Amino acid sequence: DRRGIDLRLLIDERRGGAFQCVGCSKPMVMRELFTNGDRVYQCLNGSCVKRIIRYQYQSTTGRITEVA
Repeated sequence: DRRGIDLRLLIDERRGGAFQCVGCSKPMVMRELFTNGDRVYQCLNGSCVKRIIRYQYQSTTGRITEVA
């Protein structure tokens, strides 16, 4: 059952430090997940220019790309 795996990944992404900001390398936390696979991450550094970044997961390549 993939739902359990996805849920665990989601919980892991919501905790700070799971991802690093590309702007300042500080921890990021996932704020929102969209039905199309887009995810919004927030940098925990309040002064960073890339404070909120939207990403999309591409299942064909397994990569995550920034959505402009």
